[in-house]
Amino acid sequence: MSRIKVTVPTPPEVVEALEEKVQGAFIPRQRVAYRPVQAKRVGACREGALSEQDALDSADDLKNAVI
Repeated sequence: MSRIKVTVPTPPEVVEALEEKVQGAFIPRQRVAYRPVQAKRVGACREGALSEQDALDSADDLKNAVI
C-alpha cells in the first residue's frame, strides 16, 4: 500500500521511486530533486492560495476590529 497520494494515474514502480524521494526529503540537510512531472504526481504544485475575491471578503472582517 502506498504511503503517498498521487494525483494522476501512476505505475506502481514510479510510485515506489517517488516514495523513496519523499522519504529522503525528511532527512535534515538532504536535498531531493524532483522533475516537474514527478512533483505534479505527488501534488507539490497544487495551488492553495485564496482567490482575489476571497481575500477582499476576508478584509471585511477587519473593519470592526479593535486595534
